[in-house]
Amino acid sequence: MKLRSFALALYIIAALGEAQVALGHFEYGAQLLGLAFEHPASTADIRLDFAKTAEALRRVMPNTELEAALDRGKHLDLAVVADAILSSDNN
Repeated sequence: MKLRSFALALYIIAALGEAQVALGHFEYGAQLLGLAFEHPASTADIRLDFAKTAEALRRVMPNTELEAALDRGKHLDLAVVADAILSSDNN
Protein backbone atom coordinates (compact mmCIF):
# COMPACT_ATOMS: atom_id res chain seq x y z
CA MET A 1 0.00 0.00 0.00
CA LYS A 2 1.33 3.39 -0.92
CA LEU A 3 0.35 6.01 1.63
CA ARG A 4 -0.30 9.50 0.33
CA SER A 5 -2.13 11.18 3.20
CA PHE A 6 -0.26 10.34 6.36
CA ALA A 7 -2.39 12.53 8.61
CA LEU A 8 -5.59 10.86 7.42
CA ALA A 9 -4.06 7.40 7.78
CA LEU A 10 -2.94 8.27 11.32
CA TYR A 11 -6.40 9.56 12.19
CA ILE A 12 -7.89 6.27 11.00
CA ILE A 13 -5.28 4.32 12.99
CA ALA A 14 -6.27 6.32 16.10
CA ALA A 15 -9.95 5.53 15.43
CA LEU A 16 -9.09 1.85 15.14
CA GLY A 17 -7.18 2.14 18.40
CA GLU A 18 -10.28 3.63 20.01
CA ALA A 19 -12.33 0.72 18.69
CA GLN A 20 -9.81 -1.76 20.14
CA VAL A 21 -10.09 -0.06 23.53
CA ALA A 22 -13.89 -0.27 23.34
CA LEU A 23 -13.55 -4.00 22.65
CA GLY A 24 -11.30 -4.43 25.68
CA HIS A 25 -8.07 -4.86 23.71
CA PHE A 26 -6.32 -2.21 25.75
CA GLU A 27 -2.69 -2.95 24.91
CA TYR A 28 -3.22 -3.08 21.14
CA GLY A 29 -5.40 0.02 21.29
CA ALA A 30 -2.67 1.84 23.21
CA GLN A 31 -0.07 0.78 20.66
CA LEU A 32 -2.17 2.15 17.82
CA LEU A 33 -2.67 5.40 19.71
CA GLY A 34 1.07 5.58 20.37
CA LEU A 35 1.70 5.32 16.64
CA ALA A 36 -0.96 7.90 15.81
CA PHE A 37 0.12 10.36 18.52
CA GLU A 38 3.88 10.19 18.00
CA HIS A 39 4.34 9.77 14.25
CA PRO A 40 6.10 12.79 12.68
CA ALA A 41 3.06 13.42 10.44
CA SER A 42 0.63 13.40 13.38
CA THR A 43 -1.54 16.44 14.01
CA ALA A 44 -2.87 18.19 17.10
CA ASP A 45 -6.37 17.16 16.04
CA ILE A 46 -5.50 13.50 16.50
CA ARG A 47 -4.39 14.07 20.08
CA LEU A 48 -7.42 16.25 20.84
CA ASP A 49 -9.98 13.98 19.23
CA PHE A 50 -8.67 10.85 20.96
CA ALA A 51 -7.73 12.36 24.33
CA LYS A 52 -10.75 10.73 25.98
CA THR A 53 -9.60 7.35 24.74
CA ALA A 54 -6.15 7.93 26.21
CA GLU A 55 -7.79 8.93 29.50
CA ALA A 56 -9.93 5.79 29.45
CA LEU A 57 -6.76 3.73 29.05
CA ARG A 58 -5.22 5.51 32.06
CA ARG A 59 -8.18 4.33 34.14
CA VAL A 60 -7.90 0.66 33.14
CA MET A 61 -4.18 0.06 32.64
CA PRO A 62 -1.35 0.46 35.14
CA ASN A 63 0.72 3.51 34.15
CA THR A 64 3.89 1.53 33.45
CA GLU A 65 2.03 -0.87 31.14
CA LEU A 66 0.27 1.97 29.34
CA GLU A 67 3.47 3.95 28.83
CA ALA A 68 5.25 0.83 27.55
CA ALA A 69 2.42 0.10 25.07
CA LEU A 70 2.37 3.73 23.85
CA ASP A 71 6.14 3.60 23.43
CA ARG A 72 5.95 0.34 21.43
CA GLY A 73 3.35 1.99 19.23
CA LYS A 74 5.58 5.00 18.69
CA HIS A 75 8.15 2.70 17.08
CA LEU A 76 5.73 0.90 14.76
CA ASP A 77 5.97 1.47 11.02
CA LEU A 78 2.80 3.13 9.71
CA ALA A 79 2.89 1.36 6.34
CA VAL A 80 3.38 -2.05 7.97
CA VAL A 81 0.50 -1.46 10.40
CA ALA A 82 -1.79 -0.22 7.62
CA ASP A 83 -0.95 -3.23 5.45
CA ALA A 84 -1.57 -5.62 8.36
CA ILE A 85 -4.95 -4.04 9.08
CA LEU A 86 -5.97 -4.10 5.43
CA SER A 87 -4.92 -7.72 4.97
CA SER A 88 -6.45 -8.91 8.25
CA ASP A 89 -9.03 -11.70 8.09
CA ASN A 90 -11.09 -9.73 10.62
CA ASN A 91 -12.28 -7.17 8.04
